[in-house]
Amino acid sequence: MIVTIDGPAGAGKSTVSRTLAQRIGFQYLDSGAIYRCYAYQAWKSGLEFENQHDFQGFLEKTKIKADFQSASPRLWVNGLEVTEEIRSSLVSGLVSKISKFGEVREAVVQKLRELAGIGDYVIDGRDIGTVVFPNAELKVYLTASLEERAQRRSQDLLNQGEEVNLEELKTQITQRDHEDSSRKIAPLKKPEDAVEVDTTGMSIELVLDEIQKLVHEINGNLQKKSIDRS
Repeated sequence: MIVTIDGPAGAGKSTVSRTLAQRIGFQYLDSGAIYRCYAYQAWKSGLEFENQHDFQGFLEKTKIKADFQSASPRLWVNGLEVTEEIRSSLVSGLVSKISKFGEVREAVVQKLRELAGIGDYVIDGRDIGTVVFPNAELKVYLTASLEERAQRRSQDLLNQGEEVNLEELKTQITQRDHEDSSRKIAPLKKPEDAVEVDTTGMSIELVLDEIQKLVHEINGNLQKKSIDRS
């Protein structure tokens, strides 16, 4: 079974997905982390983010390894661990620039499908339910107010020791929303068959409870179908 959790920046996708997977015994995949790896390595390599041609050879030379099985996921690029480096505000600002390129998105989709393999997964992102796993058994679309999303991102950066300006964060998130939803390739949008959950003012426990109920309902229906076929 695959559970996809899509939504805009700061809606709580990563936290909810990781914790939900632990709760229900599924494995967790963070699609955003794969994009961050490519963005970080492109920046380190001095690539021009407005030049699509620069990325063709770059993708072939960039090897990403991910371990999402532990409580604290770890990632490596070309053999070097980048788990902490990819979470910086600088990399956050570059992700939307690199994710607009079709070659990059195709590389990430292939990597995610490779990582998913066989089993039960919770996977979060911005096009997971629409493009990467369109046949997922359960699709959830998380959203929240701009104010709340900025507050969450601010706290994340403060925890990493970065200075933050809330108004600048709101501007960055608004810009990211626009870039994600208006790009030509795999734009951010709610899957037609997704359940929308607005997390504004909700504790993570309440959000998890609501999604877990949906998982149990789907599981029950799948088991019933299996029995009926037998």
